[in-house]
Amino acid sequence: MTYRSSLHGIFLGLVFGLLACGDDAASGGGGAGGSSSSGEGASGATSNTSAGGMSTSSGECTGECAPGTVEEQPCPWGPARTRTCDEECAWSEFDSCTVPNGWRVMRPSTDFGIEGRKYHQAFWTGTRMLVWGGSNVPIAYDPVQDTWEQLAAGPVGGYLGTWTGTKLIVVNPSDGISGASFDPATNVWTPFEGTMPIPLRGSFAITAWMPGTNEVLVFGGYKSPSELSDGAAYDFDTQTWRTIAQGPLAFVDSTRPPTAGWAYDRMLISGGGSNYGDRYDAAALYDPVADAWTSIDSSPSPGYTKVLSANVGEQNEQVVLWNGERFGGADFNYPTNGGAIWNGQSSSWSTIPAIPGEGMYDGHKFGAIWSNATSFGVWGGNRYANGFSSEDRGAIFDLASQTWSALPPAPIAGRTNVAGVWTGTEVIVWGGNDWSEHEPFADGAIYRP
Repeated sequence: MTYRSSLHGIFLGLVFGLLACGDDAASGGGGAGGSSSSGEGASGATSNTSAGGMSTSSGECTGECAPGTVEEQPCPWGPARTRTCDEECAWSEFDSCTVPNGWRVMRPSTDFGIEGRKYHQAFWTGTRMLVWGGSNVPIAYDPVQDTWEQLAAGPVGGYLGTWTGTKLIVVNPSDGISGASFDPATNVWTPFEGTMPIPLRGSFAITAWMPGTNEVLVFGGYKSPSELSDGAAYDFDTQTWRTIAQGPLAFVDSTRPPTAGWAYDRMLISGGGSNYGDRYDAAALYDPVADAWTSIDSSPSPGYTKVLSANVGEQNEQVVLWNGERFGGADFNYPTNGGAIWNGQSSSWSTIPAIPGEGMYDGHKFGAIWSNATSFGVWGGNRYANGFSSEDRGAIFDLASQTWSALPPAPIAGRTNVAGVWTGTEVIVWGGNDWSEHEPFADGAIYRP
């Protein structure tokens, strides 16, 4: 999109005004539709200007534009927005772009020279979807303009990231700097100070943000020949690392990661397993202020690892655990259609029913999950019916009614390893790959309820 100075727009308006007051206007040429030119819109974006009635009752044209002139700006979604010049020779405000309800297709990132992603994460910054993973280069999508941007490459690899509300945090489990924070508003990375106080490893089991203490927590992981159950926290106020207290949980690593989420004023960690096939259903809470652990009842969810998680509630006091691999029995490694919610205020579990109309193994494993204060939703992932295939369905669970509502069919292909975010008014799902193909998708879609 081309940008020009406001003086340029005023100059064009005066040119049109002079033309309108000249011989062409008198002969009706100025009122002939179909001709257009470029001018400066109120928002500073290039617009198309159509010549309308362009003279005052006195025949004089003054001000920034000629009365009756209409300017257009393209909208990514729906009809173009317009503004008109009033009798005082001044521009009105542009109309708002109309965004349709339901699904709409995003422009693929490849239109902007950016390849698709899989095994990635997505975060909502307040104005854009920030994508991390599959590369050390973050990218951002603007749903208002329907545009993509490649951002500054990070000083650490594509490890699991976590979002603070304003910044992306990436912790490095191996050699080099121990981690870095990224501010998408300034496009600047800031490396951590100091050295991580726990042994280096190939991966962490979890990386999570603890807003109560302004710290990022890392826990567990794998280091040949054993799994690990230690952890550390980096304090952004003091820019220092500390070792956290040893917890009651068994060794867990990234091959069968536990679920983690911030619940009111504690960090919940549930389930997980090890590289050697161990499976656990134990759960515990970590208090970062007291640096202390508390064991709690196991989750009633049938999933124990690779579980989708999200925060719900007015104060993010509840953690959703959805889908994942089953804990025990003959179908122990099959995906599940079920889940649970931990309420940090009441210190209690509740179950989430299966999605109606979907099979017992069709709980959207490796799908997108998003949430707000009153609901959460899932889309895509894997489904299982005599073999795996890519999921193309979705549903939203309402906490108040404890019921599921199916989403209408999306205008994109089903996929696994897809990421999603809730913007406050709509959900964006993007990327991933087909179950049988390794090439990542560069397209996505947006659903507005």
